Amino acid sequence: MLTDVGLVAATRVGREVRYEAVGARLSEVARRLDGIAAGWERRLARIKDAVEQDG
Repeated sequence: MLTDVGLVAATRVGREVRYEAVGARLSEVARRLDGIAAGWERRLARIKDAVEQDG
């Protein structure tokens, strides 16, 4: 599955298959996850503020 989306490259060496991370693709995924995490942090901060105002 990870090879299908380009996150790892597979190379057959005899009977073995060796996997290697594709750095550029992993960096792209990390950037996207950072954006998602930042959005969740903002949402959680708003929830916390709302609870503290009501409490």
